[in-house]
Amino acid sequence: AELMAMPLRQMTAKAIRDWYLQEQKRGESQATRALSMFSGFLDWATGQDEYEDILPANAARHKKVQAVVSPPAPHRTNALQKGQLKAWFSSVDKLENKTMGAYLKALLLTWARKESLAELKWSDVDFRWRAISIHDKSSKTKARRREIPLLPYTESILRSLPRVEGNEYVFVSNRGEGKHIVDARTAMAEV
Repeated sequence: AELMAMPLRQMTAKAIRDWYLQEQKRGESQATRALSMFSGFLDWATGQDEYEDILPANAARHKKVQAVVSPPAPHRTNALQKGQLKAWFSSVDKLENKTMGAYLKALLLTWARKESLAELKWSDVDFRWRAISIHDKSSKTKARRREIPLLPYTESILRSLPRVEGNEYVFVSNRGEGKHIVDARTAMAEV
């Protein structure tokens, strides 16, 4: 947003570097992503006849800018491996909080986003047609949903959960009435 008021002629490597350093104070990964998107905009703009002669060439990719850009985050290495599945399921079954265990299993089996699954309501589960309706990643405000199949094992997990009166959520939090599971990191670390 800060760059919107700046004329295109002033989009020099120094100006972009200074902007990036300000953005970096709010968060490195967010700043790097913003720079990447802005760089894409500049690439597009230099391809437009009316902007071609106005923009400095490759300003966002200049060495002045790249010298201060944080390196990309390393690839995750903490993924569950095929050989670990038996031990993982066994450990999940040993959790004291059975609802949390069911939630972790359902996450693995459905590949749903953690927030989407945590907010799953009983009205979103169709046992008759074996389907689960969940929010899409970018559609909470648009009320768009997608349907995923409810496979037999996942169905058995959901059917084993108690329906708490006055709570519409499938994965009920043990911290308050009418709430759903919010954070599973502690349970996952225990597993």
